[in-house]
Amino acid sequence: ELLLNLFVQRSSFIKSWWNYLDCVIVICGYVDVIVSAIGTSSSFLSYFRMLRLARVLRIVKLLKVIPELYKLVSGFMVTMSAIAWGGVMILMLISLFALITIELVAPFRNHEADDWCSIAFGSMSLTMMWFFQTLIAGDSWGQCVIPMMRGNQWHIVILYIIALFVIQIGFTN
Repeated sequence: ELLLNLFVQRSSFIKSWWNYLDCVIVICGYVDVIVSAIGTSSSFLSYFRMLRLARVLRIVKLLKVIPELYKLVSGFMVTMSAIAWGGVMILMLISLFALITIELVAPFRNHEADDWCSIAFGSMSLTMMWFFQTLIAGDSWGQCVIPMMRGNQWHIVILYIIALFVIQIGFTN
């Protein structure tokens, strides 16, 4: 099919990225056949085989038949760039709030305690995970915030409320 496509399109073959995708799929298939015939097995080969899943993207070519559906899918593909940059921005905001939280919580943290709240504020990565868990996933935010309210640590609670408004209400909407 690829050779026939190349023969029919000639010089315009290189103008379509779909043809490049087809080339990658065909090359992956041949490499897989050659490596399987040799009998070599490695973890790299399993990743290489996953590239063949790109065949699913060929279905998008068929969407050109239904213009409304094609516009919807192509619009979604364009927005993926904005979504990716939004994810980077959320990660940066979570990092900022995690850093501030670690500095504010450090004097009040119980190092001997085994509960999640004492552990979560012990490192940058765990604090970022706590913010992601509570702000993005909405999972058990009161487990750590309510004890801080009871302990009159309002500066930390206010920081959490600011993070809630900035990240969850302001940015993820």
